[in-house]
Amino acid sequence: MEVFNYIIMSKGIILINGEEKMQTTIRTFAVTLSAEMAPVATVVVYHVGRYGDIVADSLTFPVNGISRNNVSRSTSWCESEMWEWRVVSR
Repeated sequence: MEVFNYIIMSKGIILINGEEKMQTTIRTFAVTLSAEMAPVATVVVYHVGRYGDIVADSLTFPVNGISRNNVSRSTSWCESEMWEWRVVSR
């Protein structure tokens, strides 16, 4: 797998989408949390293979305490206002 795509959505709305290049078998990327993601958001990571095969996974996570005027950490997993995912290619 050379690249994978991701979308982050909340309340049925796609808020962020992107593509990341795999430089090794493990890739970590971070996304800034926003008030629009509260109270929960879902990240969907997917890859469409050469022959049209699709590999996908998703994670729904809480986004608490985020507002336009008062930004704070959402969980203990969050450093500053970033959320990290690790994608493993086998």
